[in-house]
Amino acid sequence: MNEKKKIVDMLANGKIDASQAEELLKAVSSKKKGSVRNEKRRMIFEIKEQDSEKKIIHVELPVSFLHAGLKIIPKDAVINTKIGNSAFDFSSINWDDIISQAAGGDVGDLLYMEINDEERPLIIHIYIE
Repeated sequence: MNEKKKIVDMLANGKIDASQAEELLKAVSSKKKGSVRNEKRRMIFEIKEQDSEKKIIHVELPVSFLHAGLKIIPKDAVINTKIGNSAFDFSSINWDDIISQAAGGDVGDLLYMEINDEERPLIIHIYIE
């Protein structure tokens, strides 16, 4: 039995009044809309060259996976990486802020960062579509 049918049955059996039924139906409706919205939204993580915009890394994840996926990385982890001659500490990114912005339901840029390396300047771009 689905949630809306349960609410209607509770109303018919006198367990709740009409205003309570209305509130419950609104809650059920908004819960479903929110979960569909999050399933369709994706976080895109890209690293690309500044001059050519050539993508070095391109990763797309459903927003709904963000929270669970980032929980596996310890808060005090230091994640250093080297792309070409450019070194970067990924733990310097405020991932909690990115998760909260993504959970807010907005689309657009979450982080745009230029790494100015003389040999290979890079862009780190994280956004929601």
